[in-house]
Amino acid sequence: MTNSNILILGGYGRAGNHIARLLVRYSEHSILIAGRNSEKAEKCAMELNAELNVNQVAGAKIDVSVPEDLTMALKEIDFVIVCIPLNAQLTNNLIHAVLNSNCKAYLDISPGKEKHETFQKNQNLINQGEKVFILDAGCEPGMPAVLIKFLKTLNSDIRKVKINVVYRDRNMPDGSIQDLISHSDQGRILADGILMKPKQNIKKVVFPLGFGRLRTVPVWIPELENVHINAQITDLEYRHAGINGVSNIVSLFWKRLLRYFLPVKIGVKLFKWAIKRFTKEPLGGFLIVEGYNESEKTTIQGYHEDIYVATAIPAAAAVILVLKSGGGKPPGTYYMNEAVNIPEFIEQCCKMGFEIKVNNQ
Repeated sequence: MTNSNILILGGYGRAGNHIARLLVRYSEHSILIAGRNSEKAEKCAMELNAELNVNQVAGAKIDVSVPEDLTMALKEIDFVIVCIPLNAQLTNNLIHAVLNSNCKAYLDISPGKEKHETFQKNQNLINQGEKVFILDAGCEPGMPAVLIKFLKTLNSDIRKVKINVVYRDRNMPDGSIQDLISHSDQGRILADGILMKPKQNIKKVVFPLGFGRLRTVPVWIPELENVHINAQITDLEYRHAGINGVSNIVSLFWKRLLRYFLPVKIGVKLFKWAIKRFTKEPLGGFLIVEGYNESEKTTIQGYHEDIYVATAIPAAAAVILVLKSGGGKPPGTYYMNEAVNIPEFIEQCCKMGFEIKVNNQ
C-alpha cells in the first residue's frame, strides 16, 4: 500500500483530532489538518507530531465556504475526511471540489438532511466521475448498518433485528448539539418488510455497564434504507436513549415549540447547560444489536467510553481499508457499510480500541 495524502477538514475538533491520531498510529499516510483557523490547525498538528514522535502531520487554513480555495487545496490530496457540520452550500462546494481535483475519495461523519438532499441532486454528476464518496461514517450513524451486516456473517438466517443505542457526553461542541436538536424526523420501524410508524413510541431498555434502564424512542437513519433489503431483514427496530432526563425535556420542548420563535443558538445553550449539569457516569457510546432467528438470539455489543473516539475509530478504519484496497468500489456514493469488507473492518475497529463483543444464545 503506497502512502497517501489525507486532508481532515475540521481536523482540530474533537472527532477530527482523534481521527488524525488514529491514522498516524495505524498508518504511514501524510495528514493535513485544516479549518478556518490556521493557528488552531498548526498547533494541533505540532502537538500530534510531538505526542506520537512523528513528522507526518501538518496544519493549514482551508475555508470550505470558498470554492476556489477548496479546489486548490485538494490538488495534492488523495482522500478528504470531512468533520464539520454541512449545509447545502458547503456540501455542494465539497462535491464539486472533489470532482474537479485529483482527490480520489471523500468521507464525512456529519449527518444532515441538507447534505443528503445535495448529494441526491448531484448523483448523476458523481456517477459520471471517477470518485468515491462515503457518507455518514462513524459510530452513529455508521456502525448500526455495519453491525447488522456483521450479524449476518455470524448467522445468515437472522431476519429480525433490534438496535438500541445510548450516547453520553458532558462537553459536546455547539455544532454537534445543533445537529442533535435540529433532527426532528419521525422515527420508523420495519415490520414484515414494510416501513411504518411504531405503535409504541417510548420503551424502556436495560443497558449494561451501569447505564441502567433508560427510556428510548424510535429513530431512523438513511443508512438503514436499503441495508434490510441487502441483508434480507424483515423486521428492524432502531431505538435511541437520551443523554439525561433534563436534556430530554429541553430537546422535546425545543423540537415541539421553542424552535419556532427562538434562535437556534438559544436551543444550543439550553441543551449544553442540561448535559453539563445533569449527565451522570458512565459516559461513552454503547450499541446493542440483537438478531433473532426463531428461538436463536445473537447479540453484538459495541462500546467506547468516549463518544468522539467511538466516532473516530470507524471513520479512520474505513479510510485505511479503502486506501488499502485502492478505492475498491466503482465511482459513486456509499454508506460506510457498503464501502468496506465487514469482517476486516470489525477487526480493524477492535484493534483501534472499539470494544465489540458477541454473545450467542
